[in-house]
Amino acid sequence: MFFVIDFETSSLNPWDGFPLTLGIVPVNKYGDIIAESAHLYVEFPVIHEPDWHLPANLTETEQWWLTLKNSDVESENIAFESAWYRDEEVDYLDVIERMTEFFEFIEPDKMKRFLCANPVSFDKMWMDYIYSNYMKTPPYHYRSLCLRSMRFGLEYGEKQEFGSTREYDAEPLIPHHALHDARAEAADLRMLMNWSRHDFEFKVASDV
Repeated sequence: MFFVIDFETSSLNPWDGFPLTLGIVPVNKYGDIIAESAHLYVEFPVIHEPDWHLPANLTETEQWWLTLKNSDVESENIAFESAWYRDEEVDYLDVIERMTEFFEFIEPDKMKRFLCANPVSFDKMWMDYIYSNYMKTPPYHYRSLCLRSMRFGLEYGEKQEFGSTREYDAEPLIPHHALHDARAEAADLRMLMNWSRHDFEFKVASDV
């Protein structure tokens, strides 16, 4: 089972910031996206909210969030509020337990749980960091799948510039919202799997 993950965070790395929200969408080995009722969205505690009134004191990532906060586009305002504002107090350990129970419920075999993201180097880094404080080993396989790398491999020969884009073929309903981004990336994974399968079947037929 592929677990497509998308983090929204206060910084580009865990050592300088903290996670804000996380979306997880399971996709099976056939490219089928599990029903939306089985998608997970969690909010982490906001450890420190920047002083948005002092832009000069904000980090580069915080300044990017500020552009969403001040945007005239409603979806960008929603993305900002979803990331930074909480309706109720959040317990960090409860969030970790929800995530772990979700992995175990969707796929009982840890060795068949593979994280997938665009790019996976960013989101898996955050997931590994979170679990490093609570478990000896995280509840998923160390192998993972990068959508950006997968697409590069399929397009190689046509587009030889690696890792230059994070664009989706499936547009998120609310860009920069962890769950909606994860759903868009899951749709991209399904598309890439179908594309890869078609190319393989074409190659086999050509070799006959």
